[in-house]
Amino acid sequence: MATPTPQNNSRPDASPLGEGLSHNLLSDLAPLIALFGEQVTKQFLTMSIDWTDNILIALGPLGIMTILVSAIRVAGNKHLKALIGRARESIETAEVELVSSTSYGVCEMWNGVEIVRSFRIPKTSQFVVIRSDDMIRVLPTWQAYMENIIIERLGRFLEQDEDETWYIFKGAPNLSLNTPWSFVSTAGRWSWLCTGFFLQSVSLVLPLLVMRTINFQFRDYSYAYHVIGTMSLNIGLALCSHVIEGSTTEYDFIPNPAHNEELVVITVQEASNVGDQHFYPYVTVSVPDSPQIRTSRFNNKNYK
Repeated sequence: MATPTPQNNSRPDASPLGEGLSHNLLSDLAPLIALFGEQVTKQFLTMSIDWTDNILIALGPLGIMTILVSAIRVAGNKHLKALIGRARESIETAEVELVSSTSYGVCEMWNGVEIVRSFRIPKTSQFVVIRSDDMIRVLPTWQAYMENIIIERLGRFLEQDEDETWYIFKGAPNLSLNTPWSFVSTAGRWSWLCTGFFLQSVSLVLPLLVMRTINFQFRDYSYAYHVIGTMSLNIGLALCSHVIEGSTTEYDFIPNPAHNEELVVITVQEASNVGDQHFYPYVTVSVPDSPQIRTSRFNNKNYK
């Protein structure tokens, strides 16, 4: 006589409430997070100039792995670079993608639509036009600095080191840094920073309030781990971002207030070919009310 098999009314694929929804949601959002995480993070890192930017990207870390890998690419030793598969990568490759600096092998060029960073000997030159009552003078930027026509905004005396002066002015001009409205104002950065602190504080306090409200049973140490883990992540990402931002030094040259001459900064780009892309000749002129020169160069800081 056959023994009846007990019926099991539960479905084999049944899952706890919300598990399937969360799995599908994360699967659907993964490509979107990856898209915005990597490219947006790299773009943000290239324009980071101080600690406010480092803290801001740590408070909203979409590209966590991108930040970690970028720090290794810029300032890591050969063993760390080998760990991420970048052992033979040149520093120019990381310079093109991750930092704002230009050099003798990395330049920025205008293609008529946008600024393109590329590997090549720069064919762009920058000049200072001095207009007075009786004459017009056109000087290279290094000569204008040596004649004290332009000065460094922070008062750094570069002429004390001729090699440093040569290194700063003989590199390719920074087109992106000298574009009007390329940087958010100090007030704007601090407002976004306060917003980030507020949202991060909500993410720390809200789970505790929810668990207390619904009387959710949890381990005594679970919330402490949540806070410690979140803060450790934020601090670590801020330090990694600082490694990238601190690898370059930004110089801001302005007209010498002691001179009453009117200055205009012009950048001349020669026609050239990079691979299969042709760049036409262009001349850009500084904003009349703000004839300043921003330059970014790699420095000698060692974070290894």
